[in-house]
Amino acid sequence: MKSILIIYASNHGHSGKIAERLGSMLTERGLSAQVHEVTKGDSFDPGPFDTVIVMASIHAGRHQAKMARWVEANAEVLNQKRTAFLSVSLSAGSGAPEVLEENRGYAKDFAEKTGWTPGRVEIVAGCLQYPSYNFLNKFLMKRIAKRQGLPLDTSQEYEYTDWDALEEFADDFRHPG
Repeated sequence: MKSILIIYASNHGHSGKIAERLGSMLTERGLSAQVHEVTKGDSFDPGPFDTVIVMASIHAGRHQAKMARWVEANAEVLNQKRTAFLSVSLSAGSGAPEVLEENRGYAKDFAEKTGWTPGRVEIVAGCLQYPSYNFLNKFLMKRIAKRQGLPLDTSQEYEYTDWDALEEFADDFRHPG
């Protein structure tokens, strides 16, 4: 049975939710999926896995530094495996072509800076998580949301993840192609 590592970084938990759900989807399809959250200084070894899916979210135009360090430390191994990069972004929920292109640029920059060439890159819409933000982040996110025409009620979360698209990714990814 092919083994898959889904390794992720998350600031407020939504990327973890996506990673766990993807792990369940792949397991339901008969694959062996292990989900691992990367931590600062993490030395988790991707070597034993046939496939590695890296997931990180974009904040202020960058993916988490701890994931960048892990990928850079493991780039040689990753470049010899079947891999995918799922870049999670709140702004991707808009579906606007220019926003999606900008997000693809962030993913490309991440790959170039870490020395990794992912076999597949997917942009995944995230979640506006007002209740999880501290005062400053809530203020900043509300300003961004206003500019993008997103909800401003800070008492709740607004999830934009397309779970059907994630199901399609799981179906496609289970078959090497």
